[in-house]
Amino acid sequence: MGREKRVAGEVQRILLEVLYGEINDPRIPEMATVTEVRMNRDLSLATVYVSTLGTQEEKKDMMKGLEKAKGFLRSRVAEQINLRVAPDLRFKLDESLEHGNYISDLIDKVRAEDAKKNEEFTHRSGR
Repeated sequence: MGREKRVAGEVQRILLEVLYGEINDPRIPEMATVTEVRMNRDLSLATVYVSTLGTQEEKKDMMKGLEKAKGFLRSRVAEQINLRVAPDLRFKLDESLEHGNYISDLIDKVRAEDAKKNEEFTHRSGR
């Protein structure tokens, strides 16, 4: 595993601990999670992908809360990770979980419709 991935994993672990245990901003829901962290090559920037359930407005509020807490979060990362310079944190909303749920719901709907059509066909054909 490359150094960027190891550091990204550590940053993710630290951010999750801090989010769950030390952040009291009501804009950041308890269900917020860090889904992934990607480090650039020189480890000066961490792109932090975050996800939560809720409305678009709640997600915007969460992102504002994270931006406000960025300095605190960066300092907590710096305290626990051995790098020359603490990486700058860039937060991005990860909506892949919701997209996956949406696709799953569509698949379930199509399966239910197919089952209903098969049942109607079987009933009409007397099978």
